[in-house]
Amino acid sequence: MQAGKLRHKIVIQENRYARDELNQAQRDSYGAQVDNWVDVWLCRASMEPLSGKEYFASQQMQAEVTTRFRIRYPRFQIWPGMRVKYQDPVLEANRYFNIQAVIDQNEMHVELWLMTVEEIKPLAATGSESSSGAGSSP
Repeated sequence: MQAGKLRHKIVIQENRYARDELNQAQRDSYGAQVDNWVDVWLCRASMEPLSGKEYFASQQMQAEVTTRFRIRYPRFQIWPGMRVKYQDPVLEANRYFNIQAVIDQNEMHVELWLMTVEEIKPLAATGSESSSGAGSSP
């Protein structure tokens, strides 16, 4: 594995659900457990977008991008359900990728492929559809 290709700094995160003083899982008003994403490992990776798709769900357009991260083989286990946090230097924002599969290329314990999906949330309406009354002059 060539070190020059590992030009992206990423953080592997694990969801450790929030707990209260009695060590019971905290729940929101709907009864779902409250997420608590914890940084587990900072490493360097190559980032390769593989495919993208758009689909219509919940009465709005959704976009999804499949990305492969290549990292050096870690000394701990990474599994689906964890996520990758990437600080995008251009957008100056964090991007999150849910890990769908973890592949040990050729079972050599040298390189690990993280197959991830980034869900892109739609932008909020900007209010450009408001009527200004420009076409109603006498």
